[in-house]
Amino acid sequence: MAQQLADQGIDDVLLLGGPDEIEECRKIEGLSEARVHNFCGQTEILELIPLCEEAAVIVANDTGTAHVVAATAVPMLIICGPTDPRKVLPAGDRVEFLQADLACINCYRKHCSHHSCMVTLTPEIVVRTLVQRALLKPAPYAGAKP
Repeated sequence: MAQQLADQGIDDVLLLGGPDEIEECRKIEGLSEARVHNFCGQTEILELIPLCEEAAVIVANDTGTAHVVAATAVPMLIICGPTDPRKVLPAGDRVEFLQADLACINCYRKHCSHHSCMVTLTPEIVVRTLVQRALLKPAPYAGAKP
């Protein structure tokens, strides 16, 4: 997704996460040609708002971190997998959600045999949703290669 955001004109991508996500964020950082700044496991809760308040858009899952950064004026897209957005969505008029259309949504299982609720929400779908909902303005000639 970082590379696709770069194709849309987002110059820098900031990764935030907890200590249990450090290795995953390192992998993400290494996969993109975009400028990825990996702050995973390096921030305190009160540092999140100043880090995020200048962002073009915030993409997050339904965690406490999302509730904190919802205090910014930045448009947000929350990815809801097995959780009910009516219950977990952060407050704010700039907060929207994306959830797969599956029979098993809102099951609240942390583990299942297929995890389709998350697997089907590919980076392409997330970025397309950001553009379609005008949460992210497409760059001129976005995705065009010179």
